[in-house]
Amino acid sequence: MRSIKFVTRTLGLAAAAAIALTGCSSDNGDTDAGSSVSVDSDQSQSASSSGTPTEQSSASQTGSDSSGQDEDQQSTPRDADLRQVDFAVTAQDALDTSAQEVGSEGIVHAIELDYSSHYDAWKWSVKTLVSGTDHEVEIDADTGKVLESEKESTDDTEKAIDLDQPMKQQEAQKLALEKVEGPVRGWKLEWDDGMRAYEFDIGDSQGDETEVTINVENGNVTVDD
Repeated sequence: MRSIKFVTRTLGLAAAAAIALTGCSSDNGDTDAGSSVSVDSDQSQSASSSGTPTEQSSASQTGSDSSGQDEDQQSTPRDADLRQVDFAVTAQDALDTSAQEVGSEGIVHAIELDYSSHYDAWKWSVKTLVSGTDHEVEIDADTGKVLESEKESTDDTEKAIDLDQPMKQQEAQKLALEKVEGPVRGWKLEWDDGMRAYEFDIGDSQGDETEVTINVENGNVTVDD
């Protein structure tokens, strides 16, 4: 009987010791696990921090490429009939962009829309006289980008044009098409030869065009074959 009690007591002590060791092991494991989570979290944050610029750069680059593709896709073909085209950059937009380039104190005496073989794009050309210097700003009619800005000294005196008064472009174009029917390949409004006038190039895209001039003051139409 003593022997059995001793064994039982010994087993009880061993079990208690095992439980105690298990508890210690569990505590250490929890500590290790907590440390592991903390390290993983830091590493994750570090990876995220280092990864963010790369992702942003990639996204920015992709966006830029996409934008470039959109511009190409939206580019108006060179043989476009301007009767059927509404450009993303309007005539007023072009005037505003030119004013930003040369200042708003000058006299805008010409604005023209035509196709540029050099830039392979439709462009606005705006001419502004500022204190004896004539400025010409060329602007992409699809994107609004300034393609070129030039200036030269001049003794010429100019008078200002107005897109709305006394005649709008749509009114002048209607008068021109009543005289010559066909696709519109370009137009301009300018002060020239002592009068304000619209000029329209009407005809095919191979250079066989007719120039029609409308005096905005009296509505007179002149056809120059």
